[in-house]
Amino acid sequence: MFLDKVRKIRYSESNFEKGDVGMSPAGFGYAFVLIWFLVCGFGLGSQILLAFAVYYDAKAKNNSDPVMWALLTGFLGWIPAIIYLCMRGKESDRLIYCPQCGIPHRVSMPNCPQCGAMNPYAAPFIGPQIDIWRKRSKLCLIWAIVLFVLIFVVVFLIIFLMVAAVTAYDTMY
Repeated sequence: MFLDKVRKIRYSESNFEKGDVGMSPAGFGYAFVLIWFLVCGFGLGSQILLAFAVYYDAKAKNNSDPVMWALLTGFLGWIPAIIYLCMRGKESDRLIYCPQCGIPHRVSMPNCPQCGAMNPYAAPFIGPQIDIWRKRSKLCLIWAIVLFVLIFVVVFLIIFLMVAAVTAYDTMY
């Protein structure tokens, strides 16, 4: 039945005369509810992915409280995520002095660049788990942004289509 109606609309020359265009008020309501659920689902997915991105980034940066930042971001949205990105410490850029030669170097470097002495404080900043958390953080952030952009695209597209459908319905009656 639906396909027959689509074929009529597609192949008829004068749709306004046959009454096959436009959207009834009931159809408008169903479309609105469907779009509302779609936008809410995308928004929730975006929030969850953003929270995971902040969590993995906090773990990779050796933050003392990654769960707190993830929960704040998950419940409150983009603003705590932006605050986290501004406030996150770069402990890996902190300088320490080599105990053997006294040359300052970054705490994340496994060896002293001057004498090659081992740095016991570099362990939290190196390793395969850190790279995995960084990759997961980037992937979650990318997908959160994609879903966020999709929300705007869907909303603007649906608003445009609904306005066109209501206009066509109003011109028929």
